[in-house]
Amino acid sequence: MTKFYSYLRILMIACFTLAVASMAQAQATRTWVSGVGDDANPCSRTAPCKTFAGAISKTAVDGEIDALDPGGFGAVTITKSVTIDGCCMVGILASGTSAVIINITSGTDLKKTVRLRNISMNGASTGVNGINFIAGLKVYVENCQIYGFQSSSASRGIKANVGAAAAGTQLTVKDTNIENNASGIDVSATSGTIVAVMDNVRMGGLMTDGLIMGTGSGGSLRNSVITGMTGVAVKMVGGAISLESDLLNHNGTGLQPGGGTTTDLSNTSIIGNSVGIATTGGLVQSHGNNQINLNTSPGAAPSGIGQQ
Repeated sequence: MTKFYSYLRILMIACFTLAVASMAQAQATRTWVSGVGDDANPCSRTAPCKTFAGAISKTAVDGEIDALDPGGFGAVTITKSVTIDGCCMVGILASGTSAVIINITSGTDLKKTVRLRNISMNGASTGVNGINFIAGLKVYVENCQIYGFQSSSASRGIKANVGAAAAGTQLTVKDTNIENNASGIDVSATSGTIVAVMDNVRMGGLMTDGLIMGTGSGGSLRNSVITGMTGVAVKMVGGAISLESDLLNHNGTGLQPGGGTTTDLSNTSIIGNSVGIATTGGLVQSHGNNQINLNTSPGAAPSGIGQQ
């Protein structure tokens, strides 16, 4: 009998060890996807998963999912801090849905941070949103292509309507092309402030509006081009923004400053639009180094604040 209990104890220890090892494997700091992977795999480098959705459940908080090769790795919903690096410009085909949904609400996830790099997101004309930032603290979008999200007039390349924004909530978009969507980037918060920092962003092609800054938003757009909007290149519904070294051309309206908003212009060209700056009541301040010409209707003239 004593020998039986000894064997039983050894068996229980072995099972516990295997369970712990399995849990550790399921929550690796770095996981991998491949076009020839399988979501039944542990998502290791030698046994990668097939999709981002398959890999994220096996990736620890603050971990990273990397692509081993170019491919299409499916739509994904993100509920914890994670980095997804496409390596070689991997793809997400998201017809009829959103490519990436970010909804981080866990109180134990202190960073609530997502980084998306080197990813091509294709809505195939029926996609809802390229990136839908619902909840979280910081989202970084770097070197991505977002196009084809046109399921309705409410579709966006990047939608960051976050509800109650905690202190430090931020969307950063850099070196990214956003094309052929219903609209480009839409930023707002029902309370608090979300800051949008955008640098070297290209928006164009058959979209209604380019950048929409809503209630509870603030930020900057630098070194960027918004062209070919049937609606407005930069639409200020709420908040404040700084435009630095940007080109807004061949749009229905270059800049539409809504009442109570503030727009600061420096080294920015608003050229060749149907309307340059709409007379909609917001404050537009110019450092005197901008080009605002060749618009069918010049619209409102900005107030000068001079060079410092």
